[in-house]
Order: sequence, then structure tokens, then C-alpha cells
Amino acid sequence: MSILTILEDACNDIGLPVLSSIAQNDQTVKQLLRMANKEGHALINRYDWQRARKIITHTAVSATSQGNILAITSVTAASITGMSSPYGHIINDTIWDQTQQRPIYGPLTPQHWQGLTASSTTGPFSEYRIINNQLLTVPVPTAGNIWQFEIKSRFFCESSAGLGRDRWKNDGDLGRLDEELMTLGIVWRYRKLRAWITPRILWNTSVGLSTKWVKTVASLPWILEVATNIAHLSMSQMVVGT
Repeated sequence: MSILTILEDACNDIGLPVLSSIAQNDQTVKQLLRMANKEGHALINRYDWQRARKIITHTAVSATSQGNILAITSVTAASITGMSSPYGHIINDTIWDQTQQRPIYGPLTPQHWQGLTASSTTGPFSEYRIINNQLLTVPVPTAGNIWQFEIKSRFFCESSAGLGRDRWKNDGDLGRLDEELMTLGIVWRYRKLRAWITPRILWNTSVGLSTKWVKTVASLPWILEVATNIAHLSMSQMVVGT
């Protein structure tokens, strides 16, 4: 579903005139687009969605710095900000030296890292830390070894050609996350801005998000029940707060 269709659905739910393009020079359209970007960032950061996972392969170099993490995770699909990396963060405990079949431990705390770099002896397994976007390792790995790990992407949408983006740009841009959740979030943000929030809106948004997350990352029935209860509690607290 394109961003234009998402915003058309949101306009229908809110009761606004349906827009013809996200590039319209209209203050309401600009607000809706800004809310869509806010909702995209909120959703992508809230959970480790499977659509936000990416497997990275890296050829190790014989140096403490393995390079800039943005360059290591760079992809052809550039975002509209000009950055080609979808990098959000490394999923913990996923870096493995595939050549030696060894884990690369980390990320280290600043204290642990300083202790290792000050020591004259190191263990057999490389450990890492990211400082100023540099992927640093101790001890220095063997050059040419193949590393593989997973990252959490920050791209919540893509162009019609499949190029990842962290902002909506064109009418035909497609969502990488559930479009109905995106629509619910935009409607919630618009009505909240105008103090139109009702218990039903809170319930639909909270349950929709909770159940979608459970179906995406878990399959146990009891988790679904817990998520629904959390959504119900969240709604109750927000209603009381208003």
C-alpha cells in the first residue's frame, strides 16, 4: 500500500477531504505527512520487526578498526537523506566469524574496553565496540575472515523500485511495516493534536499494535493474551490521564 493510499484512508477515517498528492501545498497535507513520518520512526524503533532485519557480511581486516559501521552496512538503496546505510543497531550476539566459527563478543562497556586495550594480553575471541561509528575489535582479527551479523534497519518505507528510505518522499512510496498500523497511528496523532481522542480510538490503536507485534515476533498464545492485556491497561491509564 502506498503512502498516498495510507493518507487517503486516514482522511476518510478522520473526515477530511481526500488528498490527491502528498506534495500538495496545503497545511493539512503537510501535517499529515509529518505525522506519517513520525509514526514510521515510532513504529520502526518500537520493536525488532522481521522486515527491519538485515544480514550483513563483512570481510575482516587485520586492524583494530574494521571501518565505519555505516560503510560496512551500506547498501545500494540510498535514503532521501543521501545516506546509503540502513544501520540502526547491531542485534546483540549475532556477530560470528564464519571462517573460524567463533563468536565476536560485544558490544563492550567503556570500562571493559579500556581494560582490554590497556592489557598486554587478550583472549582468543575478538570482542567489539562501536565508537564514533567505527567498529573496533580486540584482539585484531585475521585478515580475510568472513564475518556475518544482523542489524536493525531504520528504513520503514521504500520507493516503488524497492529503495529503502527513512522518510516518505513520493506518492508511490510503499510501507515496509503494516499499513493499517500506520493508518491507525496517523489518525491517532491527528485527533490527539485536536483533542479528539476517545477510548475507542485508544483501544483500536493499542490492540492493533500489540497483536501485530505478537504475530510478527512470537507465536505463543499466552503472549498474545498478555499483549492484549497490556493494551487494555494502557488505554485505561490514558483515559484516566485525560
